[in-house]
Amino acid sequence: MSSRPTQRPGAGQNGSITVMVALMIPIFVLMMMLVMDIGQLVFEKIRLQNVADACAYSAATVQAAGLNEIADLNLSAELEYGKLLVILAKTAGAPFTDQTSGQNTVKFYEKIFKNIRGYQDKANSEYARKALDVAKRVKKADLDELGVKDVSMRSINPKSSESQPGKLMEYRKESGPYGYLYWLPIVIPPVPQNATSWNDAMAGDASYEGGHDGSMTTTVVSIAPSAASGSVKYKISKKSSPTTYSAFELKHAPHELILASSIFGRTKDLVAYSAAMPTGGDVEWSLPYYKPVLVRLNTLNPKPKADYISKVLH
Repeated sequence: MSSRPTQRPGAGQNGSITVMVALMIPIFVLMMMLVMDIGQLVFEKIRLQNVADACAYSAATVQAAGLNEIADLNLSAELEYGKLLVILAKTAGAPFTDQTSGQNTVKFYEKIFKNIRGYQDKANSEYARKALDVAKRVKKADLDELGVKDVSMRSINPKSSESQPGKLMEYRKESGPYGYLYWLPIVIPPVPQNATSWNDAMAGDASYEGGHDGSMTTTVVSIAPSAASGSVKYKISKKSSPTTYSAFELKHAPHELILASSIFGRTKDLVAYSAAMPTGGDVEWSLPYYKPVLVRLNTLNPKPKADYISKVLH
């Protein structure tokens, strides 16, 4: 009677799990690399968008401060205009001695209004430049100084560029009426009088020879109140177009991934867009209540053109 050795079921498959695990390890490693690289891209995209938002919001904050200063200066112009009207209103009881005095008073205040507009023009340009400078500083602090130096920033505001910040706004001059009274002299032409005979005593000099007959004349001067009126440009108002805002494009150039760049290659351009605008105040009505508000562009065209952004913000 012969006996055969007993063989356990599956004994010939010993080590198959080890082989399978050995084959799966590279796949797991690649998947982990891929997950880390995707995480890197997501992080960089979020960081890029956050910095773009910070640049736009910071610039709009400076723009809001500039518009508030211009609105405050408009209030000063309104107060000076009120003083002018008070002075001219007093001429109802005490007219100017002549029209020149009234004109000089108006010209004096016109110089004041012109000087105020000079400060407004300076703020209009200076704050636009400061807004762009602040945006550049934010980008530098949040990216360049942290070692991310392959990100470019472009202003996509049609009224400004990296080198030409433009102005905060376009404006028109607003006029106000004025009127005053002055004394108008009325000259009556000389009127011949009856001839009278002069004697030598009346002539004064006894050695004077000649006739002493002549005629006496008089000139009568009268005054009467007269009115003058006109208008003076004393403040400004912000034109509705173009809208004041700041918009930027941040582009992260292609670069190496954290892991396995030789396998997955380099990243593509990462681009983020952001815009913000000052709102809530009114230059014409001297309301310095402007504050920055972000405009979310990711709900719009993902790659908006400058003119498209301008239309949206209108």
